[in-house]
Amino acid sequence: MDSEGYAFFWDTIQLCSKHASWFFENHLQFGLLPDEIDSGHPPFVGYYLAICWDLFGRTLIVSHAAFIPFVFLIVLSSIRFIQSNINDPLILLPLSVFLLSDPFIWAQASIMSPDIILVAGFLLIFSFRTNQIAVFLGALFLAAVSSRGAMLLAACMLVECVRIIRNAGWNWPVLIKSLVPYIPGVLVFLLFNIWHFNEKGWIGYHADSPWAPHFERVDLSGFLKNILILGWRMIDFGRGIILAFVIIIALFFGNTWKKSQQEFLIFLGIMSVFLLPSFLIYSGLNAHRYVWPLMLLINFMAIKTMTDHLDYKRLLRTSLVFVLINVSAHLWVYPDKISQGWDVTLAHVPYHGQVKECLDYAQKIGIDRDDIGTAFPATNSEYHIWLGKDSIPLKSKNMDADKYILYSNVMNDFTDEELDKLKSDFKQIYYTERNRIKVALYIKSE
Repeated sequence: MDSEGYAFFWDTIQLCSKHASWFFENHLQFGLLPDEIDSGHPPFVGYYLAICWDLFGRTLIVSHAAFIPFVFLIVLSSIRFIQSNINDPLILLPLSVFLLSDPFIWAQASIMSPDIILVAGFLLIFSFRTNQIAVFLGALFLAAVSSRGAMLLAACMLVECVRIIRNAGWNWPVLIKSLVPYIPGVLVFLLFNIWHFNEKGWIGYHADSPWAPHFERVDLSGFLKNILILGWRMIDFGRGIILAFVIIIALFFGNTWKKSQQEFLIFLGIMSVFLLPSFLIYSGLNAHRYVWPLMLLINFMAIKTMTDHLDYKRLLRTSLVFVLINVSAHLWVYPDKISQGWDVTLAHVPYHGQVKECLDYAQKIGIDRDDIGTAFPATNSEYHIWLGKDSIPLKSKNMDADKYILYSNVMNDFTDEELDKLKSDFKQIYYTERNRIKVALYIKSE
């Protein structure tokens, strides 16, 4: 696949490319981002990427290379976790392949997502919790990435407190010593938010923020709907089979399973307390990646369950099944009227080249780009998606006023009614489909 298939995509256009571009254009002068691209998160990921561009060039290759160290830390931490839970080195390979075949890792790495850094930080703390340097780095990564990273940092600190108290009681010297590596990360996040509030008067979001609709509180029916969405996120892309395996073994072995999984269950419960309230009470904070750490914990619980309760042959077969499930996630494409988590599998990859080809066709036949309406993520410019030269984005669609509509099933922002209207009020003049990813250009019927 060409490099265009691995351009900035979905929220990484905003959280990485736009942030880094602003710092790059301002000669690496560190400061608060302008309101139109300031989503309230610490901007350190964007600044780090801007430094890489300044040193090696503003290209996609350099951007991908900037995230390789964090992918390496994910691999290292995953292997470390497995090694600490097995006695037989022969099963290290199949279990490692299972953990590292996680489709979220591949997809988020392909689009250069800050969540790769978030997960690297989380796994450093999770897998190397007795190593103060690893915990120190992990805490910094979590604090530097996002507000969600800070929530995860708080959860990790509380888990560590619970672990110390369960093992050593209220031993304050031991407790304080175990929390020392977290303090720099906590200070980074607190100082940034104090600075941000003093300068702008808000933290997280404000009423005029482009992201304010995502922070609208839901009513009871919306809350119940979000519970259903949460359940869907946890079982989507075949993960339900892995979760079902853990639940079935837990029911079959009862207290034996519960005893071996006790620390995981505590971690899962505490993380849920920190991560799930925002998922459930707000209208637009329910993406798959928001619960990725919980899904990773379930994978770890599956590993522990396999090593505790399956013999060698069954473990190999189960690992193979789980790997196939993870790989299959990249092939899942839902019907057009069902929104999908396009940033957590590689299914979206053909989309980037298809959009370019469609716009080239439109230019070739003389269509003015100002006459084309479309939806996110195509409403971002080539400058921020492919790091190209064209900085003029396509406009957001208006089905009543626009003469042309650019549509793809990768775009979740077309309502069912708008999709019906495309068929009834517009005529298709361009269409391409690759691996069930569709891109089409429509003209309004006269």
